[in-house]
Amino acid sequence: MEWNKKNNMDFIELYRKKSIIWDPQESDHYNKIKKQDAWVEIAEDIGKPVEECKKKMENLLASLRREKMKIKKHFLKYLLLTLVLSHNLYPFFPTSLASVGLSPVTISIKPFPFNITEV
Repeated sequence: MEWNKKNNMDFIELYRKKSIIWDPQESDHYNKIKKQDAWVEIAEDIGKPVEECKKKMENLLASLRREKMKIKKHFLKYLLLTLVLSHNLYPFFPTSLASVGLSPVTISIKPFPFNITEV
């Protein structure tokens, strides 16, 4: 069985239900045997070896961190640009704004529709 979007979503849902693996507030989180049992249950449900499931989750979490950093990076760039352009600094470089067709009034930031379950 290959990993595809549906398998990934099922896998993430199974992982989410086994909070013993990822939640340090869980009473048995530090019990290695119970955590391994939880991984075995996930692996059996998904039909993959335990090590492959662990590696897949590691990769999914790394992808999530990367995407969150991209969003944060771009948000900060646009926030800074908006602050600079909406502040009284724009009279100092009106020709550069006009050359690219921008004015402080035309720039707006819209929320990014981000759904963590689609990652």
